[in-house]
Amino acid sequence: MKKKSFYINCIYFAVSVTSVYADNVGDASKEADKIIRLQQQQLEQQRKDEMLNRSKTVIPVEAVRLPEQQSIGICTLVTEIEIEHADMMADDVRQEIVRKYKGKCLGIGEIERLIGEIVNTYIARGYISVRAYVQPQDLANGKLRILVIEGSVESININHNESLNNDNINLSTAFPWIEGRILNIRDIEQGLDQINRLSSNSATMRIEPGKKAGGSRIVIENIPSYRLHLNTSVDNYGSSSTGERQGSAFISIDNPLNLNDLFTYSHTRTLNTDFASQHSMVNAISYSIPFGYTTLSLSHSRSDYAATIHAAGGDLLSEGDTKNTSLSMEYVAYRDTTDRLSFDAAMGSKGTNSYLEKQYLNVSSRKLSTFTLGTAWNSIFLGGGITMTLNHVWGMKWFDALEDPDYLPETSPHAQFRKWTYGVNWMKPFQIGEKSGLYSVSLNGQYGTDVLYGSEQFSIGGLYSVRGSRNSSIAGDTGFYVRNDIAFPNTFSIDGKNCRIKPSIGFDFGEIRDRYGEQGGFMSGLNGGINIAYSAITFDLSVSRSLSKPDTLKDESTLVFAKLNIGF
Repeated sequence: MKKKSFYINCIYFAVSVTSVYADNVGDASKEADKIIRLQQQQLEQQRKDEMLNRSKTVIPVEAVRLPEQQSIGICTLVTEIEIEHADMMADDVRQEIVRKYKGKCLGIGEIERLIGEIVNTYIARGYISVRAYVQPQDLANGKLRILVIEGSVESININHNESLNNDNINLSTAFPWIEGRILNIRDIEQGLDQINRLSSNSATMRIEPGKKAGGSRIVIENIPSYRLHLNTSVDNYGSSSTGERQGSAFISIDNPLNLNDLFTYSHTRTLNTDFASQHSMVNAISYSIPFGYTTLSLSHSRSDYAATIHAAGGDLLSEGDTKNTSLSMEYVAYRDTTDRLSFDAAMGSKGTNSYLEKQYLNVSSRKLSTFTLGTAWNSIFLGGGITMTLNHVWGMKWFDALEDPDYLPETSPHAQFRKWTYGVNWMKPFQIGEKSGLYSVSLNGQYGTDVLYGSEQFSIGGLYSVRGSRNSSIAGDTGFYVRNDIAFPNTFSIDGKNCRIKPSIGFDFGEIRDRYGEQGGFMSGLNGGINIAYSAITFDLSVSRSLSKPDTLKDESTLVFAKLNIGF
């Protein structure tokens, strides 16, 4: 009887130990996913800021003023209209213009108006060098012939003024194959965007008459600054588990290979005394090169962390690292004075390793590969600038990625998954009396078609989503958040240097949808802050407070966040 009792106690002890270990592994896995998502949000926020701050060159072009139609005076009945050498004019546009004037008695005013409409159809599409003429002809037969000279780019060059250094510009990658083609102002705007995406450039252009009829010379002028840029910052944006105080350094090198290319490196780490047991560190590099309407980008990041998990049997050290590599291509398919439509494709690889007390955890370690197709649209909406993005992401088997076994239950996480991500950002200036303000609202979300691993889930709660919390967040396959901000920027001069003070107030909310027993929830929060910029120094101070959250999350008091940034 004693022997039987001994065996039962041994079995009970083994089961208890296994259960405790499983709980610890589960806690470590959840904490790892949470830290990885936070590190990804930091990198994603940098990418979003770059996209929103991206300049869009718009060169103003005026349409031809159309004269009033005149029915008085001498006119000639025109039964046939022929528009010659209008190769870039669409047939339906040509037919519509001809239909309006064919079979009518046309005088000088009507013919000038007809010519103006022809030219304006070109200008609306960016072809600003087009000219149309009525050559000497006999209209007695009722036939009107209009000659169109579409014009072309004879040359494009840099104005080598001795006082200007234009070595920062490569015309071949900014304006490929433009010489000899019909001049389109959209091509010039796109090339200037590719040049001026480097912060050391501030290029402009002018158009001069060419030697041939309809020919134009494009002259690019630039006043460059230093190619090397450095930004350093300190803040308390980190989490309590890995350390709140952080230090960052960002380096960018403009045009390193003289291809209008850009190289960047960023390093972020916690500033703790006990780095071995508590830290978060992210290193990221990127390289991009333009070619007209196309931009190729290659990026790689490596992040690692260490955090302490307080378990029933004592404190346990949780560690891990993540490597991300992505190759992407963006193509601007359409642009005009107000709209810009682009498409992008990307392939990526993400490898994650997790450890608990130096023991490798298979349950939270994996390698995933993705393929993404997306689109972005920039325009003007209700008097404000709007940016909309939509992406479809597939989990692939490339690059030795984890493969789903056959007959994988739909309730289990999938490596070969599908999900949608979307975003909308709208900014509108407004006026209250003599006070100028800026309202901005952003919506970001994700819809998971399949059950996702933690690193691919969408989370809310924290500085980069629903403000009002530091450590409280919820994640799931499907969710969204909305951020609203009202700011009142003020700019003045101190010792000849611009100083900007921008107070703001914000309200955020978001939701994660429940799925297969994984609890979601709703969160909301308030944020008030001030941004001060003087010369190369920027200081941000904000106060956040949670308004609502799921009961399962711990309460957090009012939070104060601060960041000091110095740029060179």
